[in-house]
Amino acid sequence: MDTSPLDFDKGKFDAVWRRVMKAGSYTPDAPPVPAVPGDAETLRAFMDDEYCDARVYAALSAKSRGSMRQTLQHIAADERYHYKKLKAKYYILTGKTYTPPGSCPYVRSVAETLRLRYTAERQGAEAYADAAAETYSAELAALYKSLGAEEAQHAEQIGSLLEEML
Repeated sequence: MDTSPLDFDKGKFDAVWRRVMKAGSYTPDAPPVPAVPGDAETLRAFMDDEYCDARVYAALSAKSRGSMRQTLQHIAADERYHYKKLKAKYYILTGKTYTPPGSCPYVRSVAETLRLRYTAERQGAEAYADAAAETYSAELAALYKSLGAEEAQHAEQIGSLLEEML
């Protein structure tokens, strides 16, 4: 069953909003209202991707040398940073922490894995752009746009690495 981002209990939202807006009525136990129902799920999906990406790039860098290794280590660090930024926003939004499921990246061929990562980074940039357009949270939209731009930059970097390799 698909739900629209606007399918939420308006009466419940209004009651929470009134409670939060009253001076002194905020309690630390009261969960923040998501900007759009579904933002938490979107953040979890992005965290899963970024966590896995960081591990794949770390594995790729271990199989590489020289400037390629440095570039892949830099991308891995970027992906870990993306994960941490998303994790912080998730905590702010939900009051809960989230840890992605463990993954064990398997890299058989550096060139083939880079080819797949090039496509994944381009798709990631598009996914962030879509998420930025779908949320009503200006703060999340700005984060998604920023991360999307970095994902597009990663695709360019990977394209350059492939040009050097082949």
